[in-house]
Amino acid sequence: MAAAAYGFVSFSPAFGPIAGSIAPQMYVDSLPGAQIPVRGRFVDGVGTFTSTQVVAGKPSATRFIWSKITRTSAQWEQALSEDGGKTWTTNWIMEFRRR
Repeated sequence: MAAAAYGFVSFSPAFGPIAGSIAPQMYVDSLPGAQIPVRGRFVDGVGTFTSTQVVAGKPSATRFIWSKITRTSAQWEQALSEDGGKTWTTNWIMEFRRR
């Protein structure tokens, strides 16, 4: 299944020591045993969470953004960076709608 290659993200409301931050969260990859902590916070209605891991021997950063949040909808996107977060390539966007 193609979606399994991306894994999934689980966020829970665990507030960190920095006011307004949420940490730790876990990104659960489809790779065996891969549970990568992410850190971040919501500012002005946009939640930005990042993690760093090693992929094929190189450091790789992942960014997750929750935005366009309303009572009935939200947008989530994932982006990857191979230069320490200087540039990002968005590779996955999901839009959620409540019925």
